[in-house]
Amino acid sequence: MPTFPSPHITSHRLPQFDTNDWASIEAAFEGAESCTMGQGWLPELEPRFEPATTRTGWTPEGLWIYAELTDRDIFNHADSLNCETYWGDFFEVLVRPNGQDPYYEFHVTSN
Repeated sequence: MPTFPSPHITSHRLPQFDTNDWASIEAAFEGAESCTMGQGWLPELEPRFEPATTRTGWTPEGLWIYAELTDRDIFNHADSLNCETYWGDFFEVLVRPNGQDPYYEFHVTSN
């Protein structure tokens, strides 16, 4: 299995924010380091590729990920838990704690 370079960003503690208020969420992540995502498994980006920008942070309650995605035609066939999501648009998060080989994988779709 090939290995791909993965982006590494540092997460800092976020100020308190209201999870029901976009302005509050945006303000909390304003100073967080950003990472522009690509297609590391390809030699060059696909012509119509639209990158996502992500930021991370943490609170005593957990890890938070803020992602801004752009797409001309948002679509995914997934319609229930544990469906294959990679046949459409999705946002994938892989989290591996330091010093641990196993990782957690999360897929978020437009559905």
